[in-house]
Amino acid sequence: MSERAFYLDGPVAGVFALLNEPRNAGTARPVLLLAPFGWEDMCSYRSRREWALHLAAGGRTVLRIDLPGSGDSAGRPADPGLVASWLAAVEMAARWLAARTGTDAVAAIGPGLGGLLACAAASRGAPIDELVLWNAPASGRAVVRAVKAAGVMEVSARGDAAGRRDDGTLAASGYALSAATAGELADLGVGAPAIRRALLLGRDGLPVDKELVTALTAARVEVSSADGPGYGQMTIEPQDARPPMQVFELVDEWLSPQAAPRESPPACQTVAKEQLELDGLAERPLRIDSPSGPLFGILTEPETRSGDLAVLFLNAGPQRRSGPNRMWVEAARRWADAGVPSLRVDLRAIGDSDGDASALARIDAFYTDAYVAQTHAVLDELERRGLGPRIMVVGLCAGCYWATHAAQADRRITTLALLNPRSLVWDEGATGMRRARELRRMMARRSSWARLLRGQVTPARHLETARAVATEARSAPVRMGRRLGGRGHTAHPATELFDGLRDQDQQVTLVFTTDEPLLNELRARGHGDLSDWPNLKLEEIDTGTEAHTLVPLGAQRRVHEILDATLASARDQPRGDGDAASASAI
Repeated sequence: MSERAFYLDGPVAGVFALLNEPRNAGTARPVLLLAPFGWEDMCSYRSRREWALHLAAGGRTVLRIDLPGSGDSAGRPADPGLVASWLAAVEMAARWLAARTGTDAVAAIGPGLGGLLACAAASRGAPIDELVLWNAPASGRAVVRAVKAAGVMEVSARGDAAGRRDDGTLAASGYALSAATAGELADLGVGAPAIRRALLLGRDGLPVDKELVTALTAARVEVSSADGPGYGQMTIEPQDARPPMQVFELVDEWLSPQAAPRESPPACQTVAKEQLELDGLAERPLRIDSPSGPLFGILTEPETRSGDLAVLFLNAGPQRRSGPNRMWVEAARRWADAGVPSLRVDLRAIGDSDGDASALARIDAFYTDAYVAQTHAVLDELERRGLGPRIMVVGLCAGCYWATHAAQADRRITTLALLNPRSLVWDEGATGMRRARELRRMMARRSSWARLLRGQVTPARHLETARAVATEARSAPVRMGRRLGGRGHTAHPATELFDGLRDQDQQVTLVFTTDEPLLNELRARGHGDLSDWPNLKLEEIDTGTEAHTLVPLGAQRRVHEILDATLASARDQPRGDGDAASASAI
């Protein structure tokens, strides 16, 4: 089967889309696969890709889209009229897919918000004949209530240290709804969709929304209901999320085996474009060769380039290339306005790059030389495209590890922006002890118990912690002997990396939010002020409590300010005489 990335342009411009087509296209009904909102979108992204591949393997053409203002699509979360744009994008995508496959209508699969939008779009004329609605609400009020409740809990846990918004913006897990969008969404209902039938799936034993059943039945839709096991497992932390295979098979059985062909194409004025064109910039998807297989990325280029600096955004651990809370997309487009090109990339088994994502359930899977080698391959791609020769790399969590270790051997990297690095030198035992301490603190917080009840804290992760603690306990006598022998009783393992970056004159901005373990450890070893490394700049953001993935909106704004300042400093940094000769010394 093939997979193609592009942008749909029609009634709505710049909707990022991914099309999976079977090798032998038959008459099976095509499927439009939509997304839930915010953090659930991020967590379930990989599972939805697996779902698209599964459906395509069964002979169906599948289209996935990012809604306007989300993912890699055009727009911003604060844009006016966003709900109307969402509905128009769903209808546009359905019409394009129907025209592409020569059918009267498509099937749509919508978890959460995606299901509500599919229903409402079908009520407005979208060519949708079958609907699979999984944990979908009957109205947007339910979505707004859920975002508001989650936001209240998060603010209660951290206090006001990260800054509150006084403009009515709601946020959950770092994803925002403007006051205007929340109002528009609260007014949205399913309407009376002119569809033939619908499959309503509950959530892990919870029943489907009764109002949804009533609305669809009143619209003379043939309604079937079933349990939807696996929704919680699909929407937990991305590294722990797993494809809901039981639901995949259930939906396979329910979908119509074929769609009646059209004698003439449906009305559709939408076109598929290879690149997104915004004011002053263009974006295009790329496939990048690496030692671990092809990687997926999005290249952002300005109309007019300023200087010789380019930026590489690495994954924030298992999160797709859009970055935490879509921050990489926002920064990439803002910097293109200033003439700086950038590439945001999915490394192996993350986002839309191939690989076994289940292997990432173990934290140590992220901290390997393979991901560092992939980072070098991406730098080679930038160089092949004439971008650079100086590269600034931005990473969060495991992305900091990949960036730092790549920089040790690659002088093309002149600047690092490291956000909340957890481990710059991998040590399973030390990491296990750290996580055991974090677990004790986490379980003392009210918000953590809510996550546990929602299935967002997994037993598997606790078992991994226990194994790591056991490893640390076995090695403790050896460590103590080394300390009594006078070796390394104060230096943190990361300091050797810092020494190498200093000696190569590579500039580093380290950003930590409240109670980040690595900063605490550095301070405990006497390195809190980083005075031994004049090339390192330390920035701390008071978030009141742990905010590793930059959930508070105030923290996101502050990080954007710090990244802008780091970029400005990198652009002003003179290029050394030896850089050209050592640029490819890997």
